[in-house]
Amino acid sequence: MKTMTRVISIALALCALLAATPASAQIARLGGTFLLWNGASRGSDVAYDTRNGVYFAVSAHGAVIGRFVTPDGGVLGDPFVIQSVVRFGQFPHVAYSPDANGGNGAFLVTWLESDGGGNAPTSLHTRLVSYNSGFIGPDRQTFGNDTYWEIMGAPVAYSTVSREFLVLWRQYFDTNIFGLRVNNAGDTIGGVIPVANTPQFESDPSLTYNPAQDEFFAVYHAGLGVVSVVGQRIKAGTGALVGGPSTVAQAADVRTTGVTYNPTTGQYLVAWHQLPTDAILGRVLGADGAPVGNVTALSTRYGTYDSLSVDANPTTGTVLLAGHDKLAVESGGVELTASGTPSSAGIQITAAGGNGNFYPRVATNSARPEWLVVASNQFTRLIGQRVQTSATPRGGGGGGGGGAISHPLMSLDVPSTSATVSTSFAVAGWAVDTGSTSGTGIDTVHVWAFPTDGGSPVFVGAATMGVSRPDLGAWLGARYAASGYGLSGSLAPGVYDLRVYAFSTVTGSFNNSAGTRITVTAPPSQPHMYVDSPAQNQNLSQNISVLGWAIDQASTSSAGVEAVHVWAYPTSGAAPVFVGAGGVGYFRGDVAAVYGAARFGASGFLVQGTLAPGEYNLIVYAFSSMTRTFNQATVVRIRVL
Repeated sequence: MKTMTRVISIALALCALLAATPASAQIARLGGTFLLWNGASRGSDVAYDTRNGVYFAVSAHGAVIGRFVTPDGGVLGDPFVIQSVVRFGQFPHVAYSPDANGGNGAFLVTWLESDGGGNAPTSLHTRLVSYNSGFIGPDRQTFGNDTYWEIMGAPVAYSTVSREFLVLWRQYFDTNIFGLRVNNAGDTIGGVIPVANTPQFESDPSLTYNPAQDEFFAVYHAGLGVVSVVGQRIKAGTGALVGGPSTVAQAADVRTTGVTYNPTTGQYLVAWHQLPTDAILGRVLGADGAPVGNVTALSTRYGTYDSLSVDANPTTGTVLLAGHDKLAVESGGVELTASGTPSSAGIQITAAGGNGNFYPRVATNSARPEWLVVASNQFTRLIGQRVQTSATPRGGGGGGGGGAISHPLMSLDVPSTSATVSTSFAVAGWAVDTGSTSGTGIDTVHVWAFPTDGGSPVFVGAATMGVSRPDLGAWLGARYAASGYGLSGSLAPGVYDLRVYAFSTVTGSFNNSAGTRITVTAPPSQPHMYVDSPAQNQNLSQNISVLGWAIDQASTSSAGVEAVHVWAYPTSGAAPVFVGAGGVGYFRGDVAAVYGAARFGASGFLVQGTLAPGEYNLIVYAFSSMTRTFNQATVVRIRVL
């Protein structure tokens, strides 16, 4: 206990020192506090739609309500009920996918609902909501009656690489943390993930996503009396736990947790509400979940027993933390630097008459140095407040009112919408960020293909930048005349969602994308091959050499064959043996002469390997660069002595 008291005392002293340090950046309210809707509200959340540039706020206390908000704080349309049947729902969360709804984007809303009445135990419900198309699919009872309804709800995050959501919740009866993967159609994938399944009292999970490693990071507290704040890495695409749980800190009593991934540093910031001091403490962790620095007092002015929200802004690399302002009975917050230290003592965020605001939640605007904070005012209405930072945007310029604010634009011109293409095809378009102060504002474009059958994403490649686009120069200005990109890609036959991502020099992140669905078909193929050695029924030593040539006559730029694989099938019926693989490239002037083109000269192959004595059918397979398949084979019977 003495050690714990010393940790807290040092942390609070550090907080006082930091509060007295001259601020390098300041946050301020942007516009007034505005009403989202009147109605019972217990638990709230908000997320930002990067595709359409709108926020989506949710809240619940009985009915689960949602409403869209413009980046400038204007409400859009009327608030609407998200449940298909209104029972007692509460503590909703929301995360955004740019890939759902055919690439137009959608939010996944999660909430806990007493399907049969009462508070607990409850069921986990989810539903997809799109700004463009409304509801995407039904209200789903994703997990049955064994979830805990209070405080943290069911946090959710989205993987932009594996293109799936992860939802967490605390089990009611056994106080463990579990998770489920959800795809862009709203369906669950695989089974329940035991994120924290031990005899300890585990509660109040929070969740973030690391795109650099395609991993989710869950944070929760475990134990009674002396409590551990714990982190757990979870691999997107599989739900596998990466390593074991890592201890972030030990504390006397913890009520809530928060975590965000900062793309500026490639690190996590973990925060928690500490009792009995009623302070918010935090710690920076590396991408491996290991602590980088010491426990730091993030704020003594703000407490937050019911919700703790932190979110990194990619335009500045700073983090906004929101909690209760104990001085004003309002929601308040503090801005943290990229290294996780407070840049000032913080501010009162909301101005709602000092009547008590609860469950404050934060969403970053990925294109501006701003956040939107929502909170439940007196449990009877949901309010919102924009917050702006004076921190310098990473692309340069001053922050706040006069700095570089990202405004990305892009187009995917080729392939066209719903195009049918060959296995080798072109990708071309343009991308700019007009918030840049020099150049086009985009320095990298990556192309990914997502099979519609649920297969693993395929990295098609990085595009060539600087392609001349005089039309963009005439429209946006001379420095945008080199805003084109181009790539020659290849894919196996199938149906894909092709997605092109642009990296902004203003935000230092991939903050814009465009896409289309394409059907890749194999072109007409004319494969030919011949095995010169060994001959049919030849006796060989155990060292095998297979020589010959292979082409695809449909190719217009090469021999048309990229690889040759050799397998040996024992005539006894035993398992086949892989002899080896080789490339095509040995010069065969005779083949070039027969087929009348110099490109077929580089068609010779040589594959070497070893085999045990016995009789085999040796099968030689050739991989066509036209069809992206092994589409021809030759069989040679041999005897190994």
